Amino acid sequence: MPDARLFGAAVELGGVPAAVADHEALRARVTRVPRADLERPARYRLPRPEPLPVPVVAVAGSRDPLAGPEVVRRWARLSSEASRPHVVDGGHLFHLDNPSAVTSLIADRLG
Repeated sequence: MPDARLFGAAVELGGVPAAVADHEALRARVTRVPRADLERPARYRLPRPEPLPVPVVAVAGSRDPLAGPEVVRRWARLSSEASRPHVVDGGHLFHLDNPSAVTSLIADRLG
């Protein structure tokens, strides 16, 4: 994906503040982060096929076009313990869109 298109997608997802989006010199530096976010998972292979012996708390934003609810449902299979996906209202940066829901979820899971 060309840098300009990737940068535009990062802006649309809300991951780039307006002051940075308007600063030409920062664009190349900022583009490295979403590029790594897209490339690393594509190359990653789970090193151990058996489920982890710990619960997995998988959280997704309800409107996340990249790692939405359908993606995190698969993460629960990585655990042999009671695990289930959680969906909170928000986009790809759901923790910024809906911080109270995320902190409540974490607090509930920690007991």
